Amino acid sequence: MQTSNPLIRTLIAISGAIVFLSGCGESIDARQTQVVNGLIYKRNATDPFTGTLKNYQGMARYATGCEEPTEVPVKDGLFDGKITCTTRGRKSAELAFNEGKKHGDWRVFNDRGEVYIQVGWDNDRRDGIDKLYGPHAINPSEPIRDLVWKNGKQTGTVIDDGSFMVFRYRDGLRDGEQLEYGVHGGSKLYLYKKINFVRGKAQGIAQVFDPRGQLVQEETYENGDRVSVRDVGNPKPAAEAKPRATMTLRECVDGKIAALHKEQGEDAMIRADTLAEFETNCATELITK
Repeated sequence: MQTSNPLIRTLIAISGAIVFLSGCGESIDARQTQVVNGLIYKRNATDPFTGTLKNYQGMARYATGCEEPTEVPVKDGLFDGKITCTTRGRKSAELAFNEGKKHGDWRVFNDRGEVYIQVGWDNDRRDGIDKLYGPHAINPSEPIRDLVWKNGKQTGTVIDDGSFMVFRYRDGLRDGEQLEYGVHGGSKLYLYKKINFVRGKAQGIAQVFDPRGQLVQEETYENGDRVSVRDVGNPKPAAEAKPRATMTLRECVDGKIAALHKEQGEDAMIRADTLAEFETNCATELITK
């Protein structure tokens, strides 16, 4: 039926727009959906879903703190918009997506409401701030990871709990003074080695120390290769200067991290308390061997 009345035509157009918009804002339980070729569909629908998924339980694969069901905005079958995760009634994480890709500033909160993970994304690529806070064995006052990403390359510092090393990066390459710690007496850390990197390669003189802080060896590097070793008041060879416990502990923790990534995916964030647990378990295993 057609009408020539302008007012009626206008009302019909507005009504149609309201119906269309209400469909875009549909909110359904996640159990009413299915995934086809990577897109989310409402069951028995022919077009990808746009609206809000309630009680979605799959966000844990993206970030810790999202283990409980949450609401997820979807557009044309893909995650799109901001997501707030809660744990036992408190906000535990803030995530965001753009057309299905990680985008914007992601934050994970501890039980006190403090940010302990902050990562910036630009369409699935790291971009901007990348920080991880938490208890660790080297210096509790510093972030474990304190980086800034630009064009896919990181600049800043990473403190590796598992290997007791401090890595410094510039434009994606190790650059500047790198520190490595040893373990003495089963638990006490001490500075074991200082070595300088230039554009990803060891360069210059590296210093090796004993648990008392005494310089015992100097290693000379050129373009990444060690070209000479000089003992300083200690004839012990370089291969024996570093405690075996440090190397074994690193291998143990790395193995646990690899196993977690295999189970949860390479993008799975590893919490500071999880790293501490890995370290404790590995230390126990080493003592009992």
